[in-house]
Amino acid sequence: MVPGPLQAQRIGAAAGADQLPLEALQSKGQQSAVRILSYSRIALEDPDPGSRGRSATLEVLNIGTGVRFGVSNRVLTARNVVIGADSIVVEVGWRRMSATLLGSDESTHLALLSVNELISSNEPPGPSETPIQAGDITLLVDPLQERTILHQGEIGSVMPTGFIFTTLPVYPGLSGAPLLNSAGELVGIVILQYVSDITQTGPGNAAAITVDIAAHVAGEIEEFGRVRWGWIGGSADLDIPDSVILQTVSEDGPADLAGLTVGDRLTHYGGQPLLDPFHMRDLVLATVPGTAVPVRAVRDSTEITVQLIVGDRSELDMAMSGVLMQPEPTPDMFIVARFHTIFEELNRLFSTPGFNPERTDVRNRILTIERQLSELKQVSLASPPPREYIP
Repeated sequence: MVPGPLQAQRIGAAAGADQLPLEALQSKGQQSAVRILSYSRIALEDPDPGSRGRSATLEVLNIGTGVRFGVSNRVLTARNVVIGADSIVVEVGWRRMSATLLGSDESTHLALLSVNELISSNEPPGPSETPIQAGDITLLVDPLQERTILHQGEIGSVMPTGFIFTTLPVYPGLSGAPLLNSAGELVGIVILQYVSDITQTGPGNAAAITVDIAAHVAGEIEEFGRVRWGWIGGSADLDIPDSVILQTVSEDGPADLAGLTVGDRLTHYGGQPLLDPFHMRDLVLATVPGTAVPVRAVRDSTEITVQLIVGDRSELDMAMSGVLMQPEPTPDMFIVARFHTIFEELNRLFSTPGFNPERTDVRNRILTIERQLSELKQVSLASPPPREYIP
């Protein structure tokens, strides 16, 4: 399937979900997604010999997408959209509202914002209670156009750590975008792109975080300002989906110290019967680090019970880390990205119905863009951008 804007009036629904007509899905998309503008200034080498040693700075606008989540003035987005920003603005249509970063999580690449005003009186779509799986249809909400666009793709795979791989390509500005199912329910949040070949130079496909993990992140940040992740130092064999059989055990990790070994089949965690590796993941992640948990397992037909002290992991065990791309920003990359976002904003201004360049706010914004382009011209002459850039 070639991903693209959704055209059909109805699409196939995941098992257990009621499919909605296109018009209803468009409405759900508009209620779920917001545009995020994060502004920061970076220091650059002095591009003008005549400036007598004055330091040069460049205002950088990073455009992303956010997901309305929980209460009416909370927004979840990708961490890379807002980290390091001096100011953050949430935009709905032409309405702009300042926002504050409440916290972020490096493990899931998510960040939670508090918007200083009521975003909308309409409730955002609720999270899906139907587990997603490979092959499910998913819709990516793009709020950066004149009207909300839905892109249709498929779930490629879902990892026990909560990462979703999709067939949807990521375009600039879509980090933090919501993924909906065909019932208009939230199933995930785009965090970054991934590529299958490190030599690839084009856009990669969307990697996302499942809505249940995103909800856990939002709740932890809301209450503690950070996310406390439980960790046992072991992974289950995904080729046996109905059992939790340890495939790896980290040396000196919690599972190892408790006496568990590779090949043990875990049956109970904290008194709860384990259904599959994903169920185990959810229970472990939700456990406060330092908690002693009884774990029952079967080893060589013999049932054993151990006391496991759950560890605190700052980063999730991501087997796919070698293919996740989030390049370190450099001034050259900022320049290229800034050119893109400036022209995107100009296109948005001029394509808006009823556009009036004489309006004071529009005129001021155009003047600001002209000044920024002048700054970029000076900087780019001193430091030419690279020939290729992966957004």
